[in-house]
Amino acid sequence: MALFLYRVAKGDGTILQQQAEAESESLLRGRLEGEGYLVLSISRAVGLAFPSLSFNKTISPRDFLIFN
Repeated sequence: MALFLYRVAKGDGTILQQQAEAESESLLRGRLEGEGYLVLSISRAVGLAFPSLSFNKTISPRDFLIFN
């Protein structure tokens, strides 16, 4: 399994940046979308993994709607 870093938006506009292991980028995307997240980006992690990176940032509902 490969390690991927991803950024997703929750329904309330909160942005999460985390990492996960998956067989492929497309399988990870499907899993995240199945959990109700809007996938902003997914990239394969290079080098050493960092334990449980998590950054929370809230965007305004207006900006979220413009993005969509």
